[in-house]
Amino acid sequence: MDTDNVHDLDRRINELINIKIERENEVERELYNIEKDKEQLINSYFGVKIAKSVKSSLLVVFIFVTGILILAFPSNFSSIIIVGIILFVWLDSVANNNILKAKEKAYCRAGDAAISLGNRELIALNTKDNISTWYNQETDGIFVNWPTYPPDWQKRKSKVLERDRHHCTQCNWPIGFKRKCRELHVHHIKAISDGGNHSLENLTTLCSICHRKVDEKHRNIQTKSTFIKRNRNRF
Repeated sequence: MDTDNVHDLDRRINELINIKIERENEVERELYNIEKDKEQLINSYFGVKIAKSVKSSLLVVFIFVTGILILAFPSNFSSIIIVGIILFVWLDSVANNNILKAKEKAYCRAGDAAISLGNRELIALNTKDNISTWYNQETDGIFVNWPTYPPDWQKRKSKVLERDRHHCTQCNWPIGFKRKCRELHVHHIKAISDGGNHSLENLTTLCSICHRKVDEKHRNIQTKSTFIKRNRNRF
């Protein structure tokens, strides 16, 4: 294993992570500013101000009315409190719905300003998706040629097992087998030592028995190839 090469790849991954975080933070700041601009735009409309004023006055009205009723009918204290709380919760829910409706109307009436904010938000969200796509492509290009098992090996392994429907691609285990004591492994079709990589196309699912047979066959071929190379001048 080339330790220096692994360290270089680790540094490159960390650089990509830092770039990704920095770009995502920029997008999040833009989205936050868009939401602030939306609130300012919406809150400037009279209907929204009225709806918010009604909601903020509910608690004061509830305390005032409840207090008067308790003074007038002290014997019904518990009933007044229970009914008052239920009524307050219902009115608060109605007030919240009225605020949402008022905001929707205000945003619809905002015209070009609302369209501009919508376009800014769409661009920011697309940029966020593009950052994720770029990062995945960059890291995948590195992980595919990782000299050992790559950091995302478990993710690749899960994709291969799911693609192969959790069956051995040689003997189709466990379909048609009574004994279920084998395990499923993810195998490199072309070994890393032979110039293979970790791409999904070079990975397949084998049961533990088929995997052992394939590995033994590969070792025998390697041994024979090494013997021929070493003794080429003798023949």
